[in-house]
Formats: sequence, structure tokens, C-alpha cells
Amino acid sequence: MGAGALVASMPIVGPVGAPASPLPQSGTVMSTQGSGDGSSLLALMQNFARRELDWGRLRGAAANVAMLMRTLLGLALVEMELRDQERLTLWAQGQEFTEVRRMMEEELASAQRALEDERKVRMAELNAARQTLDDVHAQSVVVATELKQLHKERGELRSRLQTAMQERDAALQERDAAV
Repeated sequence: MGAGALVASMPIVGPVGAPASPLPQSGTVMSTQGSGDGSSLLALMQNFARRELDWGRLRGAAANVAMLMRTLLGLALVEMELRDQERLTLWAQGQEFTEVRRMMEEELASAQRALEDERKVRMAELNAARQTLDDVHAQSVVVATELKQLHKERGELRSRLQTAMQERDAALQERDAAV
């Protein structure tokens, strides 16, 4: 054996197969009950083959493991990189949405102030119109009261006029009768 070779007392696990069985290849199981002198251990040890470590196969297996790890970890790193990029994109969108929201709130506040100013002007106009209507109504009530009073006075004057005319007619008849 060379200086780089390693002698193994355990079976080598191949990259595809299962570990070599300590049982005999014939499929029969050796008795593990012995005389107590370690014969069962000796029987098992005889089934292990001494092999030199195949550095080429080991390098190939290491390369396969490295490629598999690079594939698995590479996807995770790319995914983390994508997550970082997504996080940055989402943060930028969040900043943009915050700015748009702030601008919309400013526009809404400005529109609300303008509408409030317009409402105040319209309320002042409506209050002035209502005051004018109240004044006109009060005047119409006064005029209606005066009109009622005038109608009443006219009625009284008519009845006095009729009474006076009746008295005059009676006086004329008495004078005509006296003549």
C-alpha cells in the first residue's frame, strides 16, 4: 500500500449502493453463540474485506456533494437575493405609495378647505336671503293686520253710511210729508 492509501476495516459505502453486509455472501447467518472466546466477533471480522480507499471515487463523490450543495444553496442564495430585491422593491413601492397618499391627502384637505369656504359663503348668502324673507314676511303680517283693520273700519263706515242714509231718507220723507 502507498503512503496515500488508507486501509479500512469497515466496508466502503458506494455512492449508489448500500453498505456491504457483514454476513457471508451465501446468505446464511453464522451462529453468534459461541464458546465465549469471541468467535462470533472473529466470524464477523472475517467477512470485512480490506480495501484501499479509491481517491478518484472519493473526489467524484465530493464533487457530486459540492455540486448538490451549490445547487441547493445557490437556489437559497438566489432566493435570498430575490427576497432582498423584492424587499427593496416593496420598500420603494411603499415609499412611493406613502408619497402618493400624502399628496392625495393634501389635495383632499385643499378641496375640503375650498368646499368649506364655499359652504360658508353660501350659508352667508342663505342667511341673508332668509333674513330678507323674514323681514318681508313680518311686513306682510303687519300689512295683513292693517288690511284687516281697514276692512273692519270700512265695514263700520258702511254701516254708519247706511244708517246715515236711512236717517236722511226718513228726514226727507218727514219733510215731504210736512209740506
